Amino acid sequence: MRCCRSRMSHRHTEPGASLLTRNGPPHGGSVRVDSPWCQLWQAYGAPSRTALERHINRPGHDPRAVRDARGAVPEDRIVSSVIHPAATAAADDAFETTYRIDTATGQCYEIAVHRPRGPAPAGGFPALVVFDGNHTASLAREWLATRGLSEQVVLVGIGYPNTRDFNIVRRYHDFTPIADPAYPGSGGASRFADFVIDDVLEHVAGRIAIDASRLAVFGHSLGALAVLTLLMDKPAVFTDYWIASPALWWADDSYKPYIATYARAKTERRRRAHVLVTVGAAEQPVGPLGADAPARALRQRQRRMVDNARWLGARLASRADLTVIPQLIPGADHGQALRRGLCFGLGQWTANRRRAELATGTAPR
Repeated sequence: MRCCRSRMSHRHTEPGASLLTRNGPPHGGSVRVDSPWCQLWQAYGAPSRTALERHINRPGHDPRAVRDARGAVPEDRIVSSVIHPAATAAADDAFETTYRIDTATGQCYEIAVHRPRGPAPAGGFPALVVFDGNHTASLAREWLATRGLSEQVVLVGIGYPNTRDFNIVRRYHDFTPIADPAYPGSGGASRFADFVIDDVLEHVAGRIAIDASRLAVFGHSLGALAVLTLLMDKPAVFTDYWIASPALWWADDSYKPYIATYARAKTERRRRAHVLVTVGAAEQPVGPLGADAPARALRQRQRRMVDNARWLGARLASRADLTVIPQLIPGADHGQALRRGLCFGLGQWTANRRRAELATGTAPR
């Protein structure tokens, strides 16, 4: 599966900016000497990003032991933070965990991959990419394992170092499509989408045979906005999009006009995509709220999660190249809607796959 395109060739720098071009990042690009990536490069003494990743991921290495030339831990120079492998929820025997660096930002990501043990089918394994992978990767594998399906699907969890479940600050940076001044560094969803496609998927597809016709992605809340970015701006890669409790309230609903424009567009995808839009029924209060209502309830009323999810489903369903399945999850609040939305997506996805295999006579015995 080839979905890579060089991002570095399109990068620009400020006039007069000091550049590191010798032993710089791949694809013939260059980065500013004061960039986070270069600070990591200097701190580890690695001659390239590839060498840096090899250094970080080598067996038995504890990245906390990194020292600069004076023997001190250069924590103030490592923007991505020193990595503590033991702190990850995905670091168990079911996953191969590595760390990859986005050369556009210098930020480090924890990539947890579950690789089926048997030989790949003729067309490759179906694959599921989940955001907030420190939390969601193990949930997805648990669901598959209890149904005897874990050795038939590749799971790719994209998470963060030093993170048990969620990295709130990094989520604001990576998942939001529009910058909000109240959250410095936000608005990086397009850049994050490039990293997912050009780096993570290329890395996985280079090691495991992936069926490009069965490639799903899941995101919850702000992560659902990142899934929407992939759906609307990078339509040639994924085939299934699981949008759970989309945070359309972000930046005062400013993403909704883009969605409405996409829904009206006449251009169509090369192949039909399946979109799930799920939301918990308890994410939006029903009925009037009293003057003494807790702040959480008032915030939920203002964000209109259920109304917004219905609005999104209706807009996307107007496109001829999308099959949209909306699902209201009874009794689920925002947190519960993550697990139940993920499980609903897995159920739909595996059932559709089973039906297709039975229809073509390729179902495993």
